[in-house]
Amino acid sequence: MLMDRPRKSLKNKDKYLYPDDTGKEYVKASIIIGSFLLISLVSTFGRGWGVKYFWQDFIAIFLIVSAGQKMFRYELFINIFSSYDILAKKWKIWPYIYPFVELTIGANLLLTNGSKLMYFVVMVFCALTGYSVLKQRSRHIRALFACLDNSLRLPLSMVSLFESVILAATAAYLIIVY
Repeated sequence: MLMDRPRKSLKNKDKYLYPDDTGKEYVKASIIIGSFLLISLVSTFGRGWGVKYFWQDFIAIFLIVSAGQKMFRYELFINIFSSYDILAKKWKIWPYIYPFVELTIGANLLLTNGSKLMYFVVMVFCALTGYSVLKQRSRHIRALFACLDNSLRLPLSMVSLFESVILAATAAYLIIVY
């Protein structure tokens, strides 16, 4: 079966795990996004309905779950993230603190009423990550998304770029509208 084929280990000189971007993986990604939307909807009803809060909760939940995945596979995340992120190449500590920064931003959005400053922080944070992925993608490297290992085997460029664009666009929307 295609998904069960052996992958190169991280001990290999190129330090990449190789993805399988099959239809099944895109269905899994759609289910994950749908789950985030559903959880955001439930959370928003729990704290008082509002479109602003729905999208704020969506960003928060996305960031918190993403940070949790990175922390769960912390060493794998650091190895892969360090190889392509522009800030990680300049500041060696960045890959180590990135999941905690992501968690802090998500928690702030979930526990507060939000502010244009926080939306701006989300937009810049996601734009930098997206830019790093675009640079990596231009080198035609197909790496597995840094924190998901076998759970979602789509290419890094698909998952991370999609995440960055969605969250940055949602934060930009919140800045403009609210």
